[in-house]
Parts: sequence; structure tokens; C-alpha cells
Amino acid sequence: MFGIQITLAVLPCLAIVYLIYRADLYEKEDIFPLAICFLLGILIVFPLFELQAFFHRSGLGATHTLLWALFSSFVLV
Repeated sequence: MFGIQITLAVLPCLAIVYLIYRADLYEKEDIFPLAICFLLGILIVFPLFELQAFFHRSGLGATHTLLWALFSSFVLV
């Protein structure tokens, strides 16, 4: 089930990357740096999940606190 969710989350992103890459007619970027950026964008999600879980476990994740508003505005987004 987890593999299906990952696939459904990644496929639209890959489609957008492909369309943007194909739309660039004059100065196409190398595919390797684009792939690295895409993979790093995927990998940054996992530490943020852990950080968010830590905030919730410690009681700082209450939606009415200023700390949670700053965290969600500047870190999660």
C-alpha cells in the first residue's frame, strides 16, 4: 500500500518536471543536476516528518501556539 501512495505522489511531479524540461527549447539543463535536485527535494521530506512528530510529541505542536505557527510557516512550508 505504501508503494502505491509513493507512486501516486511522485508521478505528477515527474510529469511536471518532464513537461518543463520539454518546454525549454533553447537552453536545456543537464538531466543529472535536475535529477539530483528532484531527489533531494524528495529526501528532505523525511527529516521534516520527524521534526514535526517531535513537535507534536513534546506538546509544542498545538495549533494555537506561536511556536507552532512559526514552525509551520517557516520550516514545514
